[in-house]
Amino acid sequence: MYFHNILATSSTGVDSFSIKPPEGGCKKANAAPGWVALGFVALISCCMKQWPNKKTDSMKVLLAVFILIAASGLIWFTNQSDEAALSTESTQLPVISRQEILEASDLVAGIKQAVKQNDDKAIESWLEKAADLAKIAGLPQQDINYLQSDKAKNYLLFGAKRSLFNEAVEQAYYALDDLETVKNRYPEAQDLFADADKLISARDSIIRQIATELAAGEQPDEQTLNAAGKLWKQRFAQQAPVERE
Repeated sequence: MYFHNILATSSTGVDSFSIKPPEGGCKKANAAPGWVALGFVALISCCMKQWPNKKTDSMKVLLAVFILIAASGLIWFTNQSDEAALSTESTQLPVISRQEILEASDLVAGIKQAVKQNDDKAIESWLEKAADLAKIAGLPQQDINYLQSDKAKNYLLFGAKRSLFNEAVEQAYYALDDLETVKNRYPEAQDLFADADKLISARDSIIRQIATELAAGEQPDEQTLNAAGKLWKQRFAQQAPVERE
């Protein structure tokens, strides 16, 4: 699993979480600008010698200035390119972000299971693993501090409880249970209550339709409703989520 695999390398593969600098250190700046400058100097000298005598000295000076400016520009742009390349090569970036750690499937599932079992020690253990992973990945200290804070803990607990609420609603749907106990257990999912109520209401409507058919169109009594509920449970027995401890 992704989260476990990364943490398993902490003792033997720490270097795999940072981008290593190139072997032998940083590359030397390109030596081409020096040769370019010498070439332009030679060109100037040749032009000065070959220029016809009838031309004025001022024209020779202008030509020399023009060639020197062109050479300077080429050298400057070449140096800028080399510096940019060296800067890119020397930059080390984290291979994973803080948010990616918080959303790692192993971490989310582990926190969720710990919440379900009311296991505070397991919750703290998972939070420590998250912080350890951030250190291995070379994240900034600010991100590491966040992963060790109550804010990160509350964020993960909030998501876990909302997920557990959805599971509980699904169980109640197939088991013909109501939602009052589920709502009281997971107030973090309060904004989902209305949709959950609609789902249960639709289920109850289906049960009444089944009971009406069993009663041959007559008003179903309690016994007929129970029979309809039994058929419902048999129909969806294999679809009901399994309770995991």
